[in-house]
Amino acid sequence: MRRFLSFRWYSFLSVSVSAREGQKAAPATADQRLAGIDTLVNRLLKEWHAPGVGIVVVEKDKVFLASGFGYKDYENKQPVTANTLFAIGSCSKAFTSSLLGMLQGEGKLDFDKPVTEYLPGFKFYNEDLTRNVTVRDLTCHRTGLPRHDLSWYLNPTTRDSSVMRIQYMEPSAPWRQAWQYNNWMFLLQGVIAEKLYGKSWEELVAAKIFGPLGMKTSNFAPWKGSYADLAKGYRTDDKDAIHPMDYYRIEGMGRRRHLLSPAEMAAWVTTCIYGGKYQGKKCFRNPMCARPCRRRW
Repeated sequence: MRRFLSFRWYSFLSVSVSAREGQKAAPATADQRLAGIDTLVNRLLKEWHAPGVGIVVVEKDKVFLASGFGYKDYENKQPVTANTLFAIGSCSKAFTSSLLGMLQGEGKLDFDKPVTEYLPGFKFYNEDLTRNVTVRDLTCHRTGLPRHDLSWYLNPTTRDSSVMRIQYMEPSAPWRQAWQYNNWMFLLQGVIAEKLYGKSWEELVAAKIFGPLGMKTSNFAPWKGSYADLAKGYRTDDKDAIHPMDYYRIEGMGRRRHLLSPAEMAAWVTTCIYGGKYQGKKCFRNPMCARPCRRRW
């Protein structure tokens, strides 16, 4: 299968398998609902010409499967394990919005206040947007700005410089009249969290999410540090041959990069299912920011 562009092959399938009402959860071993999953995943890897994948399946607070398929190092045929770290891309956005949910719970942030309430001097393309766009608008992708992704992908820069670029990004729809996915607005959410907490985004995620959930191997940039169990980056050519490829460095857009393993992703998925609780303990509020992301047009 040919694809236009593949920076690297990373993937997680985090599945919540809901038990029927009135039935008890099945034990975490030998569940018939997962019968044949090995065959299915290996077939998909072959069809997609992908080196490997990590999968976690969670039901309520039970981990039914945390495993690896294929290879983390395709050339040397080193297999993916439950502890292999993958770059999870935009799945990281949930961590960023969760920091804002925590700030709301602490009374430090109001989702319906303008962005400039928390970032004085910040500007959008025009005065109407600068004056009216709220934090909730950022989380709901309704600012009117299209993706503008080539700006960060072709010209990566620092976070501060990235934020300055937003004022030159022209909207393609009126404010709150269209849903348009936008990576830049998650950059802003991370900046707001940094400003209100007085710490870097990496420090906040590590202390407020990774720490409470016991995610000891989860990390950030694959190009920083040494990792014993890290999936390498790959791409496919126009003949579907698999080739190694370096991870693309996106420090300036860092709110969309994390390294997680299937085993530790299970802790995060469980916490989301239970509204911020993990192993019976309330770790934090609004892990997926469900309330601020409800549709309000």
